[in-house]
Amino acid sequence: MVVRAYLAEFRNQMQEHLDKVTSKEKTQRSLSQAFIVISNRVVIVSEMTDDYMKRLASPAYSLNEAQMKQQLKYIYKDILFIGIMSTIEYNFIKSLLLYPELEVTQKVKSKGERNVHLSMLTRWAKDMLDDFYLWDFCIKLRNDIVHFDSIGRQSMGSPKIDHPVIMKQGEEASGNLRCLLSLSRGIENEYFKFIMNLP
Repeated sequence: MVVRAYLAEFRNQMQEHLDKVTSKEKTQRSLSQAFIVISNRVVIVSEMTDDYMKRLASPAYSLNEAQMKQQLKYIYKDILFIGIMSTIEYNFIKSLLLYPELEVTQKVKSKGERNVHLSMLTRWAKDMLDDFYLWDFCIKLRNDIVHFDSIGRQSMGSPKIDHPVIMKQGEEASGNLRCLLSLSRGIENEYFKFIMNLP
């Protein structure tokens, strides 16, 4: 099962990150908090996927395979991808506040952390991010999903992930179910890289 493999890989990778930063207490705290929330989210998606697979095998199950895929798409979109983006946004701010000497942190404080959004953070910290395009793509896709029922407000080429996401203006973002897993995994890794590189 793709989600189970994703979960196992993610947990192993996250543990590797944590092992590398045992001497940096602030970094470890930032990574640990995000890891707990994201890991729980992946577990929930994994369990829901397993439940759908079991129900699909039952003669009494009312959804066909195409309908089941549609349901899973919403689970991967809403619970996994959007949930992970929200987790990253919250932890991004909280992590920066541990580093008051950074210019980006001073901007967060002057604006007020409740008034800061992920798009602002990534613009302010653009030089500190490894793959700004991935951040920009994920933020715009998240906003399209939440506010425009996944209909793209602009066309964007897919970021470099294992399973591409097609985003065209005026159309629903598309790709196979793995694209949402790849995108979620990609943005998690970018966030962890960012935290690891903080002073």
